[in-house]
Amino acid sequence: MKAVKKKISIFLMTLMLASTFSANVTKADVIESKNTFAYEEIMPYAAVCPRCGGRITSSTVWGSWISSGITCTHGHAWGTDLKQYRTGIKTTKCLNCNAGNTANVKETRTICHGYDN
Repeated sequence: MKAVKKKISIFLMTLMLASTFSANVTKADVIESKNTFAYEEIMPYAAVCPRCGGRITSSTVWGSWISSGITCTHGHAWGTDLKQYRTGIKTTKCLNCNAGNTANVKETRTICHGYDN
């Protein structure tokens, strides 16, 4: 009787293990179940030139950070934060027809230097 119970339990464990590996769900299955298609999720990595349809690349040359001290905005009792900004020039250029432009850009950040006693 023990041998039969052991064989049945081994069979059931094997069946559970097999069913675990056969129930794989992929991202495509999830996408199709939402009534959409997988190709709707594909996004281009580069901008497209409106003139010729070529790829547009961009680069930014940044200046130095300019700092000013402000009261800590994170709720600490002591210390100040550094509010910083820098300006830069962003250049975009089509790799096919060389059309492009430049623009002034600005970036800001706050660095917390506050502390509690």
